[in-house]
Amino acid sequence: MERDWKSKFHGKIMRLKKQRPRRRMSRFLIIISISIIGSNKAPKCETLDKEIEEIAKKIKLANENKMAKLRTAPAPPARIISFTQKSPNTVVKSESRTLPCDWPSIQGQFGWEEMDKISIPYLTRSGEKYLSLRMVKQRLLQKYDNWFTDEVRSCFSITALCATTSEAKLLNEINFRHCDTFYGQLEFTIADNIIRLDDVKEMCNFYNFCHLILIERVAVPHKKCGFIKIAAQNCVPYTWHEDKQYVPLFYFEGECKYLEERSLPLTGWDLAYLKLCCKIQGIRKTLFDGESVRVVELELVKKFFPPGTPFDETWPTHTSIDTLVLRPVPKLVLTKNPTKG
Repeated sequence: MERDWKSKFHGKIMRLKKQRPRRRMSRFLIIISISIIGSNKAPKCETLDKEIEEIAKKIKLANENKMAKLRTAPAPPARIISFTQKSPNTVVKSESRTLPCDWPSIQGQFGWEEMDKISIPYLTRSGEKYLSLRMVKQRLLQKYDNWFTDEVRSCFSITALCATTSEAKLLNEINFRHCDTFYGQLEFTIADNIIRLDDVKEMCNFYNFCHLILIERVAVPHKKCGFIKIAAQNCVPYTWHEDKQYVPLFYFEGECKYLEERSLPLTGWDLAYLKLCCKIQGIRKTLFDGESVRVVELELVKKFFPPGTPFDETWPTHTSIDTLVLRPVPKLVLTKNPTKG
């Protein structure tokens, strides 16, 4: 019995010892809370709460304004992207990439063009077709060199460009692999020139026209140029430009300011045909030798002549054809009052 009592008493003491720290801690917390509540810092806490409330109101107001702007902002345009389409970054990179002007030649691309029943290869540069000047001279222009003098060739000018390394390489491949060295054993280099296919076509048309009126001596075609006799006296050259007949202004310059104000500068191949007529007639070069010549519409000129004044298609009596061709030619047989073809 005594042992049981002692053991119980000892256990109770141990339990009290274990509980003492909790009581001390609880008393310490109670004292701290009482000291805080009883202190004079309560007004500062109230001021801090008011400042927090004001800051919260400002943040709330700013968020409301931001949401209002988002509601009024226009919606972005709709975009439908295919599932097979590349990502936007890839598209931007491909659009910003600039291909070289001779990219088709780098890839080995070329074609064939037929002119005067002759096939000739062409290259592509910046979307336009170009021919090798060496090939053009050998294949197309050699026969014209045997017919006409430099006076005919000086009626026009063509811009020639230097071939790139890739274009010269492709021209060599065409010549050696596809043409069996038809254009010679000499390799093409960047020193060779290329010219636009459209210019070559116009040049061949011009030479064929010259052959028609200077060599064959047939009736003058009216789709390009010709001569008009005014009042059965004056023989004036004309050229077709935008489906209208134009005559040189220097024939009427100084006589009428009205015509001068309505004149225009003629350039290009229309000017080449007018220069040809001026050389056939033997007009001084200083009047038409240049990159442009001012011309006036023939219908405006007719207004300054009495009604019934004849304007007849003609051919000059005295010509300078001998300075244009390399061999003598017969006289021209001109059809009377031909109509525009």
